[in-house]
Amino acid sequence: MTITLNTDYDVALSTALLGYVGETNARPVSVEGMEIDGADRYVMTIDYGDGVQYEVDITGGQWTPTADILRSAQTVSCQICAKKLSGQEYILLKKSRIFRLRIGAAIGDTAIPSPVVAMDALDRIDAIGRQAHADMQTAVTAAETATTAAENAKKSATAAGLSADTATQAAERAETAQASAETSATQADTARQGAETARQQAVTAQNTAKISAAQASVSAQQTDADKIVTAGYAKTAKTNADSTAADRQAVQTLATQVTADKANVAENTAKVAEDRTAAETAAQTVQAVADSLPDDYVTAVGKIAENTAEISAVKLTDKELTRRVNALYDLGNGITHQFETD
Repeated sequence: MTITLNTDYDVALSTALLGYVGETNARPVSVEGMEIDGADRYVMTIDYGDGVQYEVDITGGQWTPTADILRSAQTVSCQICAKKLSGQEYILLKKSRIFRLRIGAAIGDTAIPSPVVAMDALDRIDAIGRQAHADMQTAVTAAETATTAAENAKKSATAAGLSADTATQAAERAETAQASAETSATQADTARQGAETARQQAVTAQNTAKISAAQASVSAQQTDADKIVTAGYAKTAKTNADSTAADRQAVQTLATQVTADKANVAENTAKVAEDRTAAETAAQTVQAVADSLPDDYVTAVGKIAENTAEISAVKLTDKELTRRVNALYDLGNGITHQFETD
């Protein structure tokens, strides 16, 4: 039989007969067109429909069914697969469509088992025998265990007589245990009462803590208010300090001005002295002129009077300047009003 695959791995069969039941190495099967890039192993899977599947190697392009493949007269489902070795296992590259082949019936319809099938059957029989032997060993062990248990039971019955003698002692210990239990119950009740007292104290402490927390909250609010007032006082103090600094600066400026005015007064005083000297010189000049002009006495007298008026004007200016400087100096010393007489 020849199985031909195209590029899509569709299958064409020269015949659908795979072989007859019981045949061994009688009908070679050739496979053509199965090669694809990357594949290094080709297999054909045969499914019998009862959960049994066989996978046969067709890498060489030819394979011959054996008796274990042709085990019964039926139609089987087949599929060709191309695989590639990756690491320690093969991965699938491509599969053909499923196609069906027929195993024909033989006379007697009894298949002759192949050596592989026979060896498999012998292995199964051997495994069954080994399991039966293991089960027998388990049964023997169980019997020995039962015998040992019976002997132990006999010994326990003997010991039961001795145990009866200690029953009274056990009763006494039970009474002692009962008394201890009653004592423990009393102690437990006392502990419960103590726990209740502790709970009440805890409630009282909790209420006290709540009151303290409320008082602390009020105190915190009052503290915030005090902080605001203190901040206002600090702001006012800073304003006053700034005002005082400004006043000091004004006084300093005024003192500087007074010093400058004093310098001007001194300068003016020197000028007045110079003018006085000049006036005296002029008076002397007038007198000399008067002495030198006896013929025009009236004119000389008028000239003298004019010069005298000029001298008086100079003296009046000196007095006015002195008065003004003194008034400015007194003002710098805080004197704002002063009465004077001519």
